[in-house]
Amino acid sequence: MYKIHVKKAREARETASKAGNPKAAAAAANEYMFFPRRVAEKFEKHLDDVWFREGGAPPIGVRPGLIQKCPTSVKKFFADKRVKDVCMVTMPFVLFWGCGMIFTLPIDYLVKLGLFVVLYIYTNVLNEFVFDERLFNVLPISIYFANKFFFYITWLTQVRNHFQKSVDIF
Repeated sequence: MYKIHVKKAREARETASKAGNPKAAAAAANEYMFFPRRVAEKFEKHLDDVWFREGGAPPIGVRPGLIQKCPTSVKKFFADKRVKDVCMVTMPFVLFWGCGMIFTLPIDYLVKLGLFVVLYIYTNVLNEFVFDERLFNVLPISIYFANKFFFYITWLTQVRNHFQKSVDIF
């Protein structure tokens, strides 16, 4: 929808400027754009012409990058919608668990730093393969459930042992 607005505003501005009326150009563009004309022009200046052509831009969810260089079997596996859904939902669980485990390991700090780098690389590689435009619909509730899950796990395994049996609910 945003692409259509930018395209229509650009066309309206070009049509009105060819007619020689700059006020009409600004008024026509404001009909489609929700921010000032100068900001829109600066934004459009940096866009490729491919972005405005029909069929020129890659479809939503297909990003050039690491996935284009992978074998077909890997592409097919990560193109499956269920795999993407499961990976997007479980990512906060894996990150919270990974960070918690790294912090509790009795090892040197440089090794811990290396493990955090590995976790960061894992997240970025998964970002290339799995995450798509639905991520921001899935991520908030997934983070909420991951927080709740690890809150209760922490309570049951760590904190509960420090209370008296009479205070314990279980």
